[in-house]
Amino acid sequence: AAALAGKIHDLLARLKELERAAQVDATSLNATRTTLRDRYRELYEEDFVHAVRKKSDDALWKWVFYHRIVENKKRVSPLTADLENPQKRERAERALRAIRGDVGAWLDDSKAFYVSMLSWMLPACGL
Repeated sequence: AAALAGKIHDLLARLKELERAAQVDATSLNATRTTLRDRYRELYEEDFVHAVRKKSDDALWKWVFYHRIVENKKRVSPLTADLENPQKRERAERALRAIRGDVGAWLDDSKAFYVSMLSWMLPACGL
């Protein structure tokens, strides 16, 4: 568990660094989040009690999932104003469709992750 905790710590530092960058590299940011998610899963599988004591579920939610929701809100917000402007409407609608597609794919992936975690955790906890 200690080795995984170190890897998670390093990934969190990297993630924070990527988020603070002047030009956010969405590909690197999302790849780092995916790796972080996978490391948290490994931590749960390796030492469930340790993961629960360290409130890994809170960190997993915050850094892997919640920040992605906030980013999408920021992407959508300026586009909603553009919908009111006839000259910008078409571009805003295209951008919103693209965001909707991204969010849909991300939600499907997130749901699959949690279903997979639950299918492993429930029997491991005797439920």
